[in-house]
Amino acid sequence: TIDYVRKRNEAVTCWCVLVIWEIWDYLEVGASFYHPNPI
Repeated sequence: TIDYVRKRNEAVTCWCVLVIWEIWDYLEVGASFYHPNPI
């Protein structure tokens, strides 16, 4: 049904956001590791 598709899309969007957030956090940690005093 449409409701099922909408809930699935919301779940996929949430999952993508979490993955991107994890990658961003990882990159931020890596950047701070190489550059202890970021601008």
